[in-house]
Amino acid sequence: MQKSLFIIVLLFATVFCFGQRRGEFVPNYDESKVPQFELPNPLTSFSGRKIKNTRRWERVRRPELLDFFSNNVYGKVPGNLEISKWEVVEESDNALNGKARRKQVDIVFNKNGRTLFFNVLMYLPKNVEKAPVFLGYNFYGNHTVCNDVNIRISNAWTRDNESYGIANNQLTEKSRGVSKDSWQVDKIIDTGYGLATIFYCEVDPDKNDFTDGIHPLLYTDDQQRPAASEWGSIAAWAWGLSRAMDYLEQDKDVDASKVIVFGHSRLGKTSLWAGATDERFAAVISNNSGCGGAALSKRQFGETVARINNSFPHWFARNFRSYNLNEKALPADQHELLALIAPRPLYVTSAEDDQWADPRGEFLSSHYATPVYELYNKQGISTVEMPQVNQPIINTVAYHIRTGGHGVTAFDWNQYIKWADKNLFNKEIFEPQTRVSIEEEKFFINGKPTFEGRTWQGISVEGLLPNSRMVQGVFDDLNPETVDKWKYPDTGKWDPERNTREFIEAMPEWQKHGLLAFTINFQGGSPEGYSANQPWENNAFETDGKLRPEFANRMERIVKKADELGMVVMLGIFYFGQDERLENEKAVIAAVDNVVEWIQKKGFTNILIEVANECNNRKYDHEIIKQDRMHELILRVKEKAPELLVSASFNGNTIPPDKIVEVSDFVFLHGNGVKQPERIIEMVEIVRSLLSYRPMPVVFNEDDHYDYDKPANNFVNATKAYASWGFFDFRREGESFDEGYQSVPVNWGISSLRKKEFFNKVKEIFID
Repeated sequence: MQKSLFIIVLLFATVFCFGQRRGEFVPNYDESKVPQFELPNPLTSFSGRKIKNTRRWERVRRPELLDFFSNNVYGKVPGNLEISKWEVVEESDNALNGKARRKQVDIVFNKNGRTLFFNVLMYLPKNVEKAPVFLGYNFYGNHTVCNDVNIRISNAWTRDNESYGIANNQLTEKSRGVSKDSWQVDKIIDTGYGLATIFYCEVDPDKNDFTDGIHPLLYTDDQQRPAASEWGSIAAWAWGLSRAMDYLEQDKDVDASKVIVFGHSRLGKTSLWAGATDERFAAVISNNSGCGGAALSKRQFGETVARINNSFPHWFARNFRSYNLNEKALPADQHELLALIAPRPLYVTSAEDDQWADPRGEFLSSHYATPVYELYNKQGISTVEMPQVNQPIINTVAYHIRTGGHGVTAFDWNQYIKWADKNLFNKEIFEPQTRVSIEEEKFFINGKPTFEGRTWQGISVEGLLPNSRMVQGVFDDLNPETVDKWKYPDTGKWDPERNTREFIEAMPEWQKHGLLAFTINFQGGSPEGYSANQPWENNAFETDGKLRPEFANRMERIVKKADELGMVVMLGIFYFGQDERLENEKAVIAAVDNVVEWIQKKGFTNILIEVANECNNRKYDHEIIKQDRMHELILRVKEKAPELLVSASFNGNTIPPDKIVEVSDFVFLHGNGVKQPERIIEMVEIVRSLLSYRPMPVVFNEDDHYDYDKPANNFVNATKAYASWGFFDFRREGESFDEGYQSVPVNWGISSLRKKEFFNKVKEIFID
């Protein structure tokens, strides 16, 4: 009996120390089950002393918090170990197609009869004399961050990953470039920043074994593992980042005053601890760092202290286990870790589907660290209300939660670069005022349904998006043989800048009448309305898919004006009659990628993408733009930018096929050819009966039927069917310059009877 009792007590003690066994842990994802807890005030010392200024923070509160985290969470480094030598083992001034310098630098350490080295891979922009640098660890070797055959493959132990071709804990050529989308090296270089990255297992292999890696170099006597208050792997990895910083300080090509330390997941925990312990880092980024990183431990949401210590006992100091199933006893929480980074810029990010990392806990941690930043007159997160998805808060303390799961995306990097520009270089950045989103069948702008609460003739119009086809806003004809067809009647010459300028000048009047959206194209649409042939070149792409700067600049001005006015831009990429200007399928894909990257880089949040106008039109040359393969391009946009809303349109009076509706965020229809208004209602009903349909908006963005004076017309019937409707107007033969929005040159004002009747109907339905 006594022996049985001893076993039960021992089992209980083991579970208490290490947390629930792996198979027994059930995470809490229910906010109503988050326990009540008292969060420590970062501006009250452990003895109860109030911290009222930066002097007391730096002399009293910061040191005691740093001491707590050092001894009880991450572990203290038990000695000093400096670089024995460093060596540039490979370099090139012609990396990334000639725009970057590449360096591969071995950092070597010797002590206790042991040697350890790790390799720093660096890419630096050639057009910047001393580059600011993002510094961070990678998970599977330097060669994975970029598809560059010159990057050395590490011999260090690594975790197996079948999808990357990694077996027997060894890296191979199979994994070269597999993480390139998470690193966005070209984007970083193009924006004037450098990248320095290290394979984290070269510093300390990510396994519960302290006989390898950096730890043994600082053991004393017969020590086999760190003491209870000494460093776990996260502190060891943070130490490695500081040693990389030692090297960067003497690299003449690096601005060591502007090194931004970055990390994702466990390496996000690492970047936070590195930023807290080493004030040389100019700014800190935590990407989905979760428990033991940015998330508040006391919330016990998703991963918990017990779970993380049980699953990864080598990450933290052993002292941290005393808080297994005992988070309420913590005298400090993770918001105070974030506060240790003040006043330097801090960016915390979450992902909508990454509930394991507790996005709300990460956000609240940023909020509760803010009072310390405010001591330094820095702007943090003032509200406890989380921002909407994909709507960053770009302050000194920055935060966003994006669509998608645990990972690093192009969206994340775009925000990091924008935030770094603002905080390290005092650059003015574009901060969007208009954000379009979708909830089931309704469009929302800035979190509210369009025309909230509005009815017309007993019909709810809340959530609809009245629109007009204005595709020629950035029009130019690059064919010298046809450009004179578009001469303005008053000057006798064509002027693309005048066209865009007058477009922008007309927009406020459209908006006053209730028009909330317009379609505009990078590849324009016939400047004659309808055309059998299109010899002109109205095309924003080079033959290889690169965006032409002059077209992109004009489009940027229009999108920014729409953002200012609270309007949505339905941005078209391809148009039949122009797609053949792209030399091959590779160029088509590049064009899509370049448009997506342009939107992300500019930070636009008021865009709906129409990948192609009428993709079932027989005049398209490239198979991938046609109906049978259009879903591939839609999915590519969604893969590259999950935050963007995307679809494609079809010829008039056509129902999109299931495989397009299934992957789209909304359904585009065209009313061209629909002479009976009843057919408009029927088209909407058919769409909603498709097997692939789930509640989503239905949008007509092209219809050249009017009859606004009649009780039943295409516009009215679309509204009755709860579908948004779009006006398509072109200049008929013999009509004047004032007619039509499709025909070039365009009078963008409300300058004709047809235009006035349309805008008056919009105003009647949505405003009056």
